[in-house]
Amino acid sequence: MRINKLDIIIPTWNSMPEIENTLESLVPALGDKIGRIIIVDKFSNDATVNTVINWGVENDISIHLIHTEASLGTARKMGLLESNTKYVLWVDSDIVLPVNWLKEVQKYWTNDTGWVYGITCEDIPFIEKTHQWKRELKNNLPRTLHKGEFERAYTNNSVTLRKPLLDAPIGGLNAWEDYVMGQHMIEKGYKVIEVPIFCDHLKHGVYKKFGNYTEAWGIAGELKAKGWNMYTLMRPFYFLYWGVRCTLHFKDFRYTQYYIGVFISMWKAIYNRTKAIEWSRN
Repeated sequence: MRINKLDIIIPTWNSMPEIENTLESLVPALGDKIGRIIIVDKFSNDATVNTVINWGVENDISIHLIHTEASLGTARKMGLLESNTKYVLWVDSDIVLPVNWLKEVQKYWTNDTGWVYGITCEDIPFIEKTHQWKRELKNNLPRTLHKGEFERAYTNNSVTLRKPLLDAPIGGLNAWEDYVMGQHMIEKGYKVIEVPIFCDHLKHGVYKKFGNYTEAWGIAGELKAKGWNMYTLMRPFYFLYWGVRCTLHFKDFRYTQYYIGVFISMWKAIYNRTKAIEWSRN
């Protein structure tokens, strides 16, 4: 895998202050491989845009800004169309990449690879204790996703080939567009690989702004991307199970309380079918 430069695509929407940490992590993570940073912004009314522009000037990195009210999937497609590098980096505005992230990713890339993505660890208080346990439980990595698999290939910290995704049918999706993209990449004959590279997910601040709706958006997006299926309908019960498992492991009932909230928000999205299918982040 030879990379001269790669463009970075970051969808944003009122992403302060998390995006400051995301930007500061890019140079240590990627070194001199940064091409342009393509920001696809949903008309943020906080300091998101000015922060990105100022950071670009300070670091002598080109920033390309797109404003759109489009869905998250369409926003990602717009970023792809604007990019002109062979590989693109997808990173969300609440992700902090570790030092030398790209060098670690390159170790897993082979000639038939089209997508490599890492693992996120949330910064929500007390849940941080699960990080080391999470690393221990991920002992099956790296693993290759397969056609028809119900798990997603995450875009929150990943490198992909650009061209195979240009015709991915992701318009109109506000979540789980990465599932459709990953399956599309596999259909094109490329490997999609999950690897044991961990980065920080600044979810605590996002929850302060949007609460458990972030989980409702996720389950609604999954319903729209996959259609109605038992796997998606059972997903809320997995989070409930994980909360109980963490409570027993760490002897801390807050895990169960937290994941009950996640469970309820997901079922609200499933129960209100019209809202789930037409979900918007407005």
